[in-house]
Amino acid sequence: MDTTEKIDTKTAVIWVDAEGMVHLKMKEGAVVDLQEIEKHFDIYRQLGCDKNSTLHLFEGGAYFTFEKEAMQYASKHSKNLFVASAIVNTSLAVRLLVNLYNLFFNNTYNFKMFNSKGEALQWLRKFKKAEKFSKAIQGNEIM
Repeated sequence: MDTTEKIDTKTAVIWVDAEGMVHLKMKEGAVVDLQEIEKHFDIYRQLGCDKNSTLHLFEGGAYFTFEKEAMQYASKHSKNLFVASAIVNTSLAVRLLVNLYNLFFNNTYNFKMFNSKGEALQWLRKFKKAEKFSKAIQGNEIM
């Protein structure tokens, strides 16, 4: 798969890379409200995330915020689009936001924070390998 064209929103840039992973890069100082998160999820659906087992890499700057309604929306809808999401950020404030999200918004899919993009990609690729292995086993059971 080729890299898709980058889609620029008020708060982020979204694209799919050559591996089929969806990337979201937050803009510095972004405030994500319900309307903006709905726009992001519409883009994810346009990119086919609702039809595939999609991996999601979320990169954020030192400062951005999500309003409560946006976190609730993401919590409710992410499990229908993503197998796993990795967030890359070294900010203590963002780490607290991620911990709050995982604790209070009933996160039911794989969502983890990393200090480096390399670590995050390595973790996400494990899900891709596991999916390929699972499909191979299922294929052998049918034969």
